[in-house]
Amino acid sequence: MIKYGVATEEGSHENESTNNVQTTQWQHVMVTWTSGEAAKLYINGVLDTPTDEDDVIGGTTSGYTDVIVGRGGKDTDGSWDGLVDDFRVYEVALTVQQVQTVMNGGDLPVVDTYVPLTSPANISDDEPANSRSVNFRDFAVLADEWLQQLIWPAW
Repeated sequence: MIKYGVATEEGSHENESTNNVQTTQWQHVMVTWTSGEAAKLYINGVLDTPTDEDDVIGGTTSGYTDVIVGRGGKDTDGSWDGLVDDFRVYEVALTVQQVQTVMNGGDLPVVDTYVPLTSPANISDDEPANSRSVNFRDFAVLADEWLQQLIWPAW
């Protein structure tokens, strides 16, 4: 079986695939996860049904520095006996169609992702994702900060 999971500041979520999914043949394996949902395992582009699944967690994965491939986080003596020929991390959970595109060697379009800004103007508060709106309050606070800094050369 294949074990997979994700860790956030809220805890960890681990799953185990159906039995007998590992072979001596090449396989495309992809895990996707969205906060508040179960992690999903795709084997050769097909969604697998886990035999053992932890409770669903939310949160973010920011601040983590380790990705473990080919062994478990608690393995101390050895690892998986195989090869990995490509490893990728995407900013968003891929759809079934995107998983199959990647599996078949295709490229995904670059996604223009929304990144909330840290600002005293609270630009990202109560605004829908990907809106990138700047309202008058945001502009006023930011303009005040910019004007307090030297933003042009002194002659």
